[in-house]
Amino acid sequence: MKIIVPLILLACLKLNLTARAQERTKMNGTQYRQGLFKLEGINVSNTSIPWQDLQIYTEDHKLLHKKAPKLNELSLSESEFLIGQKGKIQVVNFWFVGCAPCHIEIPHLNQLYEDYQKDTLVEIISMCRDGAERIIKYYSLESLKDSVIFELANEQKIQYPVIPRAVTEAMRYKVWSYPTTFIIDTNGIIQFVAQGFTINANPEFFYKRFKKAIEEIRLGNAIALAAKNAEED
Repeated sequence: MKIIVPLILLACLKLNLTARAQERTKMNGTQYRQGLFKLEGINVSNTSIPWQDLQIYTEDHKLLHKKAPKLNELSLSESEFLIGQKGKIQVVNFWFVGCAPCHIEIPHLNQLYEDYQKDTLVEIISMCRDGAERIIKYYSLESLKDSVIFELANEQKIQYPVIPRAVTEAMRYKVWSYPTTFIIDTNGIIQFVAQGFTINANPEFFYKRFKKAIEEIRLGNAIALAAKNAEED
């Protein structure tokens, strides 16, 4: 009897999470945001929702078109990553466990990772502010302290590498709002900075904008190589 009761409670919890997940698929962006804040006890109207919309920097970020701070990091799976090194196009995403917009962008970053998983030139790297223990607990649904976030975690999985406890790293990259994503070119220069996330009429806007930035860097490399070869000839 002592074993059966916890199993019944766990089954009920999973059914509840599944039902709420199905309800969210019917919501538009505004309704979804309202639902998140309602669960946290915050009463908001349609016109006063505190949400960091996606901002793509074209000139006013301090690190844009500058050398990326070099980092030598170990992922949760103990793989080594040299961030800011030459010879790679790197998408570096800063986030933390308690950030709802950070989790909403995960499927889009997963899609990017799937596109470039076999491409040795491109790396998708996640820099999480939280420690490894909290990240692991969050994924195994061992705690419901952050109920909304853990519910989201139960529906998706991060496929790309995760670097834990990236606090000083975020300071070096001048990250003051989450999520923030940098795209570094093969010369170690930051060519793209995006902050926040957007839920708009086109759900693939985020993914398409990031992929465009990656392909623009790749095209620039090809043009530069062709020009160099022409000079040598």
